[in-house]
Amino acid sequence: MKQQLILNINMPCSEKFNKFDKTKQGGFCNTYKKEVIDFRNMTATELIKFFEDNRSTTCGIFKTSQMKTYSQPSIPRKKRHSNYLTVLGFVVLSLFAFQNMEAQQTNTPTEVKTSEQVGLLTGTVLDHDNLPLPNMSIVLKGTKVGTTTNFEGEYTFPQKLKEGDILIFSSLGYSPKRIKIGKDQTVLNVVMEAELVELMGAVDTNKAYKSKRTLWQKIKAIF
Repeated sequence: MKQQLILNINMPCSEKFNKFDKTKQGGFCNTYKKEVIDFRNMTATELIKFFEDNRSTTCGIFKTSQMKTYSQPSIPRKKRHSNYLTVLGFVVLSLFAFQNMEAQQTNTPTEVKTSEQVGLLTGTVLDHDNLPLPNMSIVLKGTKVGTTTNFEGEYTFPQKLKEGDILIFSSLGYSPKRIKIGKDQTVLNVVMEAELVELMGAVDTNKAYKSKRTLWQKIKAIF
């Protein structure tokens, strides 16, 4: 199961971090009598680990590009012992479930792209850690036509583009990119570079959602 960790600073602090007394993890703010953690050089994995281990309110300094949603690896569940009758019951239920799925797939028509959708530019936008960037703005230069990336960093531009058109990719904390479209190009994947902008304050963390396990995943967890 995947979990999502969202990092955000609702009320940025105006104190000067470089004037703080240095500590092992960052600096000490005399105004609020609190240590400010320096997260600026932490990787995505290190950030996730820190906030998994630290549930209390944290004050920190970040690059603005770090204020985003992170995918957390699922935590392996311990194997549970069960009697054979219970396992058999789950297997029988799974067989019925698969039969119902096959029946639904048989009756569900295959999705067909309309003539308007064929030839539209698609792609994925990632950050420097190869993590997807949601809500990235993508606009055709000189127009108001554009779109944004979804939670997985994926996008489909809403109109067909021609050779020489320029798309502008932009988002808070990242240097804008202008990319010229090639002849008959229908795929464009982009990696954004973080701006050296810093943000300091009390960190607001929350998990957006935890994906539900399927019936088959529940059965496998038994073994």
